[in-house]
Amino acid sequence: MSSSSQNTETSGAWALLVNADGADEWLQLCNAALVEVQRETRSKALAEAIDAARNEYLPDHTGLAEDDAYNQAVSHVIAAIGTLTEGGAS
Repeated sequence: MSSSSQNTETSGAWALLVNADGADEWLQLCNAALVEVQRETRSKALAEAIDAARNEYLPDHTGLAEDDAYNQAVSHVIAAIGTLTEGGAS
């Protein structure tokens, strides 16, 4: 840590990290780690969303057109989320 009396509340931890020793290697490493964490978090969140959507299928399908339409809509939601997991819109 820098010998200066920077306060993490006023300048932020990120600023302290960048200025800690005058080099930006730590900044680059933290940035790369942040990208990895964001990617993993997004992947887990989308997987959870797919699981939640799968739980929306009607368990007692009556054969009515409305049930078919509902289950088809659930399938479309799952497919749309799946597209996001494959690098679609973020």
